[in-house]
Amino acid sequence: MQVSPELVEVTPDGAAQGRWQESFDAELRDVFRVQGEVAGRAVAGMQVALGSADRARVEAVPVAADPAGYDLYLRGLAALEGGANT
Repeated sequence: MQVSPELVEVTPDGAAQGRWQESFDAELRDVFRVQGEVAGRAVAGMQVALGSADRARVEAVPVAADPAGYDLYLRGLAALEGGANT
């Protein structure tokens, strides 16, 4: 899979300016590792410093580290919160 996250800063007048963008290639089974890596690089791209507790939260792998199980979990949450397209 390829993921291309981008951080965009929107000014009060509505203008958008790209702050950070990077592409990641990874195996689908490594999605949670990629999630942590993307989060860490996004923080670095914003040039902000995180404390150790915040860094651990950003890089944490969800308890349900199985992608199919995590997808079902997220769909269940969406259904409970008003039923977006699940």
